[in-house]
Amino acid sequence: MCVAALALALSCQKEADVDSDDEDEALLDLSERSLSYSYEGGSDDIKVTANKEGWTFGVIEGDDSWCHLTAEGKTIHVVVDENKNQIERSTVLTVKLEDVTKRVRIEQAAAPAPEDLPKVFAVPTLDDFKDSWVLKVMYGDKQVAEVCREYLCGEGINNQAIVVYPMTGSTADISRGFVAAVLDQKMEDTMPTDEFSIREGSVHCGKVCFDATSNLLSSYTQGESAVPAYLTVSVEGTLKEVAGTEGYDIAEIKPYTCEDADGNVYGVLKLASQYWMKSDLLVSKTRDGQELLVDISDSEQWMTQPAYRNSCLPEIAKLYNATACGYKDGAFYDNISPDGFTIPSNEQWSRLVSYISSETSIDAGSKLKATGFDTWVVWWNYPTGGFNITGFSAHGVGYGNGDGTLAPDGNFSHVFYLSSTTYDGGLGRFNINASDTSFLLQPEGGCALGYAVRSIRK
Repeated sequence: MCVAALALALSCQKEADVDSDDEDEALLDLSERSLSYSYEGGSDDIKVTANKEGWTFGVIEGDDSWCHLTAEGKTIHVVVDENKNQIERSTVLTVKLEDVTKRVRIEQAAAPAPEDLPKVFAVPTLDDFKDSWVLKVMYGDKQVAEVCREYLCGEGINNQAIVVYPMTGSTADISRGFVAAVLDQKMEDTMPTDEFSIREGSVHCGKVCFDATSNLLSSYTQGESAVPAYLTVSVEGTLKEVAGTEGYDIAEIKPYTCEDADGNVYGVLKLASQYWMKSDLLVSKTRDGQELLVDISDSEQWMTQPAYRNSCLPEIAKLYNATACGYKDGAFYDNISPDGFTIPSNEQWSRLVSYISSETSIDAGSKLKATGFDTWVVWWNYPTGGFNITGFSAHGVGYGNGDGTLAPDGNFSHVFYLSSTTYDGGLGRFNINASDTSFLLQPEGGCALGYAVRSIRK
């Protein structure tokens, strides 16, 4: 054999010996190095890579009472029980193959204090919004969530919905909305009604985010589930669907309302980041107890004294002069709205219209107007009433003349809402009417005439 051939033979033998040694060496690796769980527990899979059979696994002795391990093929299933103690706990998963050892640290957070445990509540049905379209989820004297029946208007959504918001301090976090149910409006002979139903299909449990600065919907993500029966809310604001109330503290749902100086109670309506009174003001005196003059027919009194007159729908709205609402000598101080609420400015009216105009299949005025043939007259073949998809329920209550009398041409044709924005001689007004131009922000006339009031939360 030549020298070159001998060298090649020895080289091949050497490579064969190395391969044989590699096959005898145990190789072991794991897909995870550490696992972390909330106090509620959870589960994970760890993939095992090994070049031989016979690897073993286990946790620190005693911890198998809360950290449970099973193996299937080359996968270790880890299941961690709920930690009911207010102490963090941890253990180490050890996997061995001959002389090779790999470890995974497993940690679990402590249980919250009892008062900080998640609270459970039933998702409200449509019947639960009878007194207000905003509901407070209360545990004792603490609000833990807010549930709104509201109009969602933006890319991907043009419906009423039932939306749940967690709390940040004492305020609902409208950037983290959970869309529990999407609603569809029922039509009757092609006319809209105030009846709504749960949308069919697995389209619920989506997400919605509002931008409070712009008063617009930032994003909407459609859900892929049925309407949940129960939700829990944690102190961090996490909303989670659960099967029932067992094992949880139960929160109570109460309507969010406001009250005027006469004791009249009003529901609340959320539209984007704005919270409005659900109906028109009916108070007959100021917050400090001053009785308003009523149904006078003298222009001097009407222009100088706080007064109102009844509208053409007196059970729906009263019509106030600007003086009753707080206008005096070019300045405005609201002394008539319920506590926590005030007469909106031109800017706030404009922000409302901008939001509900985000989807334009129905004009903004029609979205605000009450449905039905007994609330609006027909002008220029414009559909009587409105779609009221917002729930704002504006009625054609008319307006008052400059001497305090009721202007007959306004009955069932207009509602003028006062604005707190001042002008020479009065306040601005927001007009919703029965014509084909169904809304208009008008910066005049607010002192001489009698107008409805719809207040907004401060």
